[in-house]
Amino acid sequence: MFAKTVGVQRRCAPKWRIALFRNERNDFDRILEGLGIDYDLLSHNSLADWAFEEWELWDYDVLIICSDHFPQPTCFKERALERIASFLKQGKSLYLEYASPLTQEEVCPKGIDFQRLFVKKHHYLTLDLKPGAILDAHRTFYLPAAFPDQEEILSLGRICGTFQKVGDVLDEPVPVLSVASRYGGRIIYSGVEMSRFTAKRYRPTAHWEHLLRRIVLFLIPKKMRANYEEKASSIPMPGKETLGQKKAPEWSEQERREKYRIALQRNLRWYRSSGVMPDPMGTKGVYEQVHSDIDCFGRQKVVEWHRPDCNSQSALAFYLAGRALNRNEDQQTGLNIVNFLLSHRFQDMDPDHQTYGFWSWWEMKSMQKYAEAIYGDDNSWPAFTLLKLYQMTGRKEYLERGLLTTEALLATQGIGGLRHARLNGVEVNQEGKEWYARQNWEDAWGGSSPHYGANVVALYFYVYGLTGDERYLAVAEEGLSNMIRRYLDESYTEWVTSHTAEHARFLLALASGFHYSQRTEFRDALEKVCDFLMAHQVECGAIQEWDNPNRDTYGTAETGVFCENGEPISDQLYCTSFAALGLWTAYKATGDEIYLDAFRRLADYLVRIQVQSDYPRTDGGWMRGFDFEHWEYYGASGDIGWGAYAME
Repeated sequence: MFAKTVGVQRRCAPKWRIALFRNERNDFDRILEGLGIDYDLLSHNSLADWAFEEWELWDYDVLIICSDHFPQPTCFKERALERIASFLKQGKSLYLEYASPLTQEEVCPKGIDFQRLFVKKHHYLTLDLKPGAILDAHRTFYLPAAFPDQEEILSLGRICGTFQKVGDVLDEPVPVLSVASRYGGRIIYSGVEMSRFTAKRYRPTAHWEHLLRRIVLFLIPKKMRANYEEKASSIPMPGKETLGQKKAPEWSEQERREKYRIALQRNLRWYRSSGVMPDPMGTKGVYEQVHSDIDCFGRQKVVEWHRPDCNSQSALAFYLAGRALNRNEDQQTGLNIVNFLLSHRFQDMDPDHQTYGFWSWWEMKSMQKYAEAIYGDDNSWPAFTLLKLYQMTGRKEYLERGLLTTEALLATQGIGGLRHARLNGVEVNQEGKEWYARQNWEDAWGGSSPHYGANVVALYFYVYGLTGDERYLAVAEEGLSNMIRRYLDESYTEWVTSHTAEHARFLLALASGFHYSQRTEFRDALEKVCDFLMAHQVECGAIQEWDNPNRDTYGTAETGVFCENGEPISDQLYCTSFAALGLWTAYKATGDEIYLDAFRRLADYLVRIQVQSDYPRTDGGWMRGFDFEHWEYYGASGDIGWGAYAME
């Protein structure tokens, strides 16, 4: 133990002394101990209330004063300010965080929204960080650094970039870490609570670790610093022991089956313990997501509203997992989730409506007459789930309700077999379904986009296989052919979140198209899309995100979780998950084992990055953004609803 809690008794002073003021163990304890530095623990109240003389505080060379009652800023009594001033007059060093700037004036903290900290100035504190390096403190509170003549080291602002700032700051930057001289001493002031960055899950971990180590080294008297700098250089960064994960494992088939089984069980537990399921048996459905925003205490909230696509995907997952694991309880949970959807007003069941059979993006309230916000992709998932469950259970209601949706979709499919991304229910009932069928949606929102339309085409192929209805095959073949022509043209760059994610969303339709029609055109397009994705599959099995079309919209729109090509980021929400499903389907459609190998590598990667945490809200799930270079969940979290830490 290096720390010692100090009372009023004096002890013989070593060559230099450091005092740490904090309420609970934090990252400074760990860093000081790693450097082999003895330190004394003192309470914040001791600065004003203890009956020792000023010279006893002078006996320290360094004071580290962490936040006291976060999120309330630390405020000092007059006596405490006098003692700190006397200490600084000896030419000594102070670290002060999230506190009034050595005054008794009340300070009002502000909340961080989409702003992030970034390196403003080259300084000793930032020697291990590149210019513009980003430090994400999520949705914590901050105080502007406001010392006269301060050196501004870190600023806070809305910026683009993942690891480094890209372009200009998009709002007025605010200084939050500075170095200043006061009363003849030296102050490092942080307007953000940095001392608990690990507990609060600030990212990237390596950037915060480098910064706090440099803060400690900078505080050490200069004549003694060199020895500790050498020691610091030999201490591995947190997480270094996991970097071997970057190599793909060599599992036997038996090992793989067991690891997949455990991953399935852990994910089902996540559903039941994270808060996304109000009832663990699924009778009250599944909430949309654990939101990406991480609050000032390192917590995430559940978005408590129901979406038909999320519920149907979860229902099918539970049912299939229950069959695979031979667990009737999980199968029943899947059926309960479906029955929740069918017994509430998600699907428009009024045959007099032009929106009959469509699913609203949310549950329709009593004042809402029609299904609203009718996304084609979101409607395809309840239909898929109901029809697949019909195949496995024989329940006629599932078949009837599923076909109601596919008929509504088919009736609104436009010229060339393409459709608009989203229909407005009121307008559909005013214009009639036939009006939509007469429109050419190729260049409209979502018209040629796999993100919005490919899954509907895949659904049509599936319905044809289930029913033999040639209408579905004809529209599916025409729509897929036109989507291939337009989307795979080299001039197309209208990807929703990334090029890789858009390709991943295309696989199911292409594989289904080739399976049901055996067209060479579909096989060639499937091969082209798979080749692109496999070219971006790295050694650890991840598919590296590529081509973000919206990198300059940080905090204002839907966007990817990376900025520049080459960054070591994978996207589990929009790419990895759909690519895994698509690669498996491509293998089943073609028999080509190159797709099976790519699927296994990707699924192995998913198993290895499954969240392991003491925090039940995240343990056993997958977040959207993962940094496979540093092996931690992280990414550019500028998406307005589904950022890097979203678990949908």
